[in-house]
Amino acid sequence: MQIKIGLCVPNPGWEIILSQEGLCFEKIEQESVSDFNEYALVIPNNEFVKNKKQLLAKYLAGDGLVIVDRDTFPTLLDIGYLRKNVSYRITKENSLFSQVGLVDFYTKFSIPKCNSLLSLDTDLDINEYSQKKGNVVILPFSINELILEQGSIRKRFYIDRKELPSEVVSKVSKGKIREIVFHIVQKCFLKFDIPFVQKWYYPSENENALIFRIDTDFCSYEDAKNLYSICKKYNIRATWFVDTNDKKMLSEVYPSFTQHEIALHCERHKVYDSYKENCDNILCAQEKLKQYDLNTKGFAAPFGEWNETLGKALEDLNFEYSSEFGLDYDDLPFYPYFDDHFSSVMQIPIHPISIGRLRRAHFTDQEMIRYYKSIIDFKCSRNMPVILYHHPHHKKLNVWEDIFAYIQTKNPWNPTMHEFTKWWSTKSDKNYSYEFNNGEILVSDDGDGEVIFRLLDSQKGSSIIHSNESYKIDKLSFTKRQPLRFDEKKSMRRYHWRDSLNNYEQKKAKKKQ
Repeated sequence: MQIKIGLCVPNPGWEIILSQEGLCFEKIEQESVSDFNEYALVIPNNEFVKNKKQLLAKYLAGDGLVIVDRDTFPTLLDIGYLRKNVSYRITKENSLFSQVGLVDFYTKFSIPKCNSLLSLDTDLDINEYSQKKGNVVILPFSINELILEQGSIRKRFYIDRKELPSEVVSKVSKGKIREIVFHIVQKCFLKFDIPFVQKWYYPSENENALIFRIDTDFCSYEDAKNLYSICKKYNIRATWFVDTNDKKMLSEVYPSFTQHEIALHCERHKVYDSYKENCDNILCAQEKLKQYDLNTKGFAAPFGEWNETLGKALEDLNFEYSSEFGLDYDDLPFYPYFDDHFSSVMQIPIHPISIGRLRRAHFTDQEMIRYYKSIIDFKCSRNMPVILYHHPHHKKLNVWEDIFAYIQTKNPWNPTMHEFTKWWSTKSDKNYSYEFNNGEILVSDDGDGEVIFRLLDSQKGSSIIHSNESYKIDKLSFTKRQPLRFDEKKSMRRYHWRDSLNNYEQKKAKKKQ
């Protein structure tokens, strides 16, 4: 039996998540489908539900699995619902999503009203519905709306401490939405004893990655050299997003940083609303960089801001990746979807809290170290890339010495951002399929073995497998990892006077640019 997910298109938010997680899916066009029987799981969109409702009902009657969300379940299941505005929710500790914690939605939920539903999480209002032999998972929110959301807002980030650091970041917790979807798909597969396989995040059998991003605005010669020395001492390779105002830095300092990457931050420290102004700002910076043979492939916008005009400018100027926590943070890489297409510029989400934000929240050096160690442990418990960033003019080299020494104990893969982009692009382009027969699994792909795969079991954990080799599942060794959960509270999202002060200070800083 060949195993794959059928994704009815267009469904860009779903496509982003399935691609991020490296799941085996096939896009289904409405005109070409006569049945859904070749798919282990089907994710429909509105048009499919309206026009192929009978086919979906037939599929469900024969052990089919379907995931529907706010926009599709009322039509498919003919059940009522209650509409409710939801800003955020915290997952139940004993639910399928217990490890996810606080999730920012800022959307409308459609909560199904039906006595025959089985709740998967009462706070998230996610339910199961059995229809004959088939099974339907109902999400009360729209995946496409949430994943394509471009708004940003100030949020406070967790640490066991009274005053918390904050930053203006993506309004929606897209990384946590992805986690929720991943657990649902895994549950669907395992409920019907279907093996669950994904492309592994990293080359070889690396369990995690460390990426160190440096934004050089207001950076002096001395600050840059000192930070580079600390990186060299701990064998940390970094990506430097440079501003182009200081000719000495461009001509003497950055070219000397061997094994590190030089990328572009800005000429003027500002993101504009217009396409032309964004292009002009970036082109001016690129011309300066070319004078010193600094050819950059990546971009990180000032203040972490992103908008569609910037996205279009980056495409037209042939950047390969960018990194803006105003679009997404604490997540896996993806290609943004806007203006009815997927961008050619990969987005690399980072953890958005810098030393400057910790300092603004009155952290001591030891508290800073404890904060970053907790982020590293949290990410590594999920096999997520640890992507931290720093401004050299904030100094605190003693803090980074501690952090670098700590993260080296995790034995991470340490690429530059461009190397990570190239790897993720290569991995994403590899098509694969897998079959399960008589307890044996075989993954086939069109590559040379560079990409490896992970077989997951909710009870046993995970096992690394390679393509074009047959494995008896009961003979595999599994590794169980317990993801950490932060003790996030609702109070983190309630208004605090410091939010207004921080917003005022940031607005004032922007006016100076």
